[in-house]
Amino acid sequence: MKKLVLIPVAIIVISMMVIGGCAEPEPAPAPSPAPAPAPAPAPPVQAKKLVFNNWFFPPDISPISGTFEGWAKDFEQRTGGKYAIEMVHGGALAALPDAFDAIDKGIADLGTFVPQDTNVPFPMQHIFTLPWAKSSCTEGTKAMYDVYNQGLLDPDYDPTNVKLIFIFASSSQDDLLTAKPINGIADMKGLKVAMGGGVRIEVFKDLGAAPVFCPPPDVTSMLQKGIVEGSFYSAYGIYMTHEEEHLFYIIDPMRMFRVCMMAGINKDVFNSLSDDAKKAIEDIDKDARFGLECAAVMDRDYNDVMNRYLGPGGEGTLINWSAADIAKLDEICARYFKNTLAETDATGLPASKLAEVYYNGLKAAGVEKPAHGYEP
Repeated sequence: MKKLVLIPVAIIVISMMVIGGCAEPEPAPAPSPAPAPAPAPAPPVQAKKLVFNNWFFPPDISPISGTFEGWAKDFEQRTGGKYAIEMVHGGALAALPDAFDAIDKGIADLGTFVPQDTNVPFPMQHIFTLPWAKSSCTEGTKAMYDVYNQGLLDPDYDPTNVKLIFIFASSSQDDLLTAKPINGIADMKGLKVAMGGGVRIEVFKDLGAAPVFCPPPDVTSMLQKGIVEGSFYSAYGIYMTHEEEHLFYIIDPMRMFRVCMMAGINKDVFNSLSDDAKKAIEDIDKDARFGLECAAVMDRDYNDVMNRYLGPGGEGTLINWSAADIAKLDEICARYFKNTLAETDATGLPASKLAEVYYNGLKAAGVEKPAHGYEP
């Protein structure tokens, strides 16, 4: 009986083995596709370098240069790093007399310059070099933008390859600083004074002085050599150049005229910029924001200098003149307003309009007497 039981069991086991052996095996899973190679990282954006020529001293000497560096950083950020500004300070690329030409001829891409101290005739902008009375940088800058926004400076720049990007007035006006007291017009006779160009040279001659054209950085060496005995630039820079070691008087009625500080870009360079870069340049100075920022910096520093120079223990003494001498000064200045405006108007340029707009702009900004010997 035991043998009969084992036989069916063996048959069942063998049958299962045969059936199982003949069944097709489960197919192997398909291999996973190889991962796609990671894309190569994009090469970093190569910033295009633009060179900014600045005739002012470096920021550690002249704070306004630090403000220009702020403009450069703002521009770089607004353009997403596509452009990099290389600031060249102290006139190392082009000194003040050549600063405009450097931009116009493409030696620098952009930079600062003073129209009156170049060899380029700027008939409209030279109206600012007439004997305007003492005012702050902010007051002067506001009035300059009134002129600029009416397109009255366009005739000076349309023939050039320079586009203005922001403007501001000098730290105040020009201040007559002297080594000896000048108590009236009689004391001006023969006084050798370092100064810039423009009508100021002729006015000083009429007052009996001997003007000497001299870029600001050279004044101290000329004082040391005895070539000049006075300086007619803004007193803003006297401690930067150590003029306070030579000049001990500031003549109040002879704080006059106006210096324009301009910044421009070569037009070919501007036209080559991307649209967002062009817009950035316009937006940085929208509503004169950057020009007035420069003015505020220069006002602050000028007032600090005056407080130090004329304050207790300071090197300087303020000298005023008699009413008669001031009236004579106004009479001399009036001739230059009358003649310069008439001659420039005769060429077809709206010089009288510019003077009127600028005068009214100064009045609106709070200047009680905007000019010596002139009213519109």
